Amino acid sequence: MIWQARHASMMRQNNIQSGVSLKINVIKDEGKELIVEFDTKDFTIPDMIADQLLEDGSVEYAGVMKEYRETSSPRLMITAKKPKDSLAKAVSELEDEFAAIAKQAKK
Repeated sequence: MIWQARHASMMRQNNIQSGVSLKINVIKDEGKELIVEFDTKDFTIPDMIADQLLEDGSVEYAGVMKEYRETSSPRLMITAKKPKDSLAKAVSELEDEFAAIAKQAKK
């Protein structure tokens, strides 16, 4: 299954909904700092996004808060010149990677 998310237009509305019904809520959006909370207890996708963000030279910091792994929702913290743009770019790059894997799996 390919993970899909709507990008810039949804980002401006304080949440994203992906093709697998994963939602995020913007907790903090101030200048260079963005904190989003994922509506899940699974840390897999937030960790993947954080790793992808760290590949972006314009991102100063990206990490997932893991206070109470069993009971809390993961929060992704991003510090960048344009953190929402960086987040959208990271998600798009992951989509491309998953699309390539799906294509290979169909061979």
